[in-house]
Order: sequence, then structure tokens, then C-alpha cells
Amino acid sequence: MFVMYFTEQPMSTYPADIGLEVGHTALMFSNKHFDPVAGSRLYNEYLEHYIYAEEQGVEGFMLNEHHNAPFCMQAKCNIFASILA
Repeated sequence: MFVMYFTEQPMSTYPADIGLEVGHTALMFSNKHFDPVAGSRLYNEYLEHYIYAEEQGVEGFMLNEHHNAPFCMQAKCNIFASILA
């Protein structure tokens, strides 16, 4: 069995009511709602998740990217991959 780990890496601290008010949270959702302190904390937390998964014997990782969407903070998955390498 090949065990893999994946997370969308969401920006879980954005104001959900704004997304509901605007009516969408992909492509045209303004980055003015991005909290850089929370974003930094979440990036580091997600890195720790991947490191922990590897320590537990997970054999593969999947990274993805979505541009300007709070459900995935990765705009360039090759950057995150280079950090994990």
C-alpha cells in the first residue's frame, strides 16, 4: 500500500461573511482580506504537518495550487515543494 498525504492548505482565518457577501471566493476574491500574521502561522503549521507525516512513514505528498482563493494558500506549488525538499 502506498500512503500519501494531502491538504488544500486553506486560509482558514479569512472572514467567511465577506465571502458570502461577495458571492464567490475564487479568482476575484480580494487579497485585502488576507491576514499576514495568520497566514505566516498557517504556512508554518502546514509545513509541520508535512514533516510529521514523513516522520510517521507517509510515502508520498501531493501539492496543489489555486490562485487567489482562500481554500488554498498555494499560488505556486513548486515553491512549497522546494521548501519541503
